[in-house]
Amino acid sequence: MWTRRGLAISGVLAAWGFSKGPPAAGAKAETPKVVYHLNDLDRVGLVLRSVRNHYAGMAGEAIVIALVVHSSALRAFHKATASLDVLDGLADSVDNGLVAYACSNTLRAEGISRSDLLPGFDPAESVGVVKLADLQMRGFAYIRP
Repeated sequence: MWTRRGLAISGVLAAWGFSKGPPAAGAKAETPKVVYHLNDLDRVGLVLRSVRNHYAGMAGEAIVIALVVHSSALRAFHKATASLDVLDGLADSVDNGLVAYACSNTLRAEGISRSDLLPGFDPAESVGVVKLADLQMRGFAYIRP
């Protein structure tokens, strides 16, 4: 007999893909997808290093990494004031395939446009938390260092 808790746990496990069992022999593994969440200015360096390390740790294997930036963290990515570490960290990750998303609410609140940001940010307008939820619904693992 299933309890509410047992049903909830089995639903979570199924959502994470644990109910499928191991892939069949010869089956192609899905490309891993992750989204990094960055909303704290003090964590920008840590997150950019984590993304770089993630690419390096994959040793050339395919991976899709997205970065969603909102709140005070977006200040670090302004063209006019970005540090060399942020500029280099973002550029290296974009060269590896990173797609960065800036929160439209934060852009509006800061009074800046997407063109004021460093290259690499997706042009689509989206609210940060909505983008995070959308990417998770599309199979991206959520990481918040």
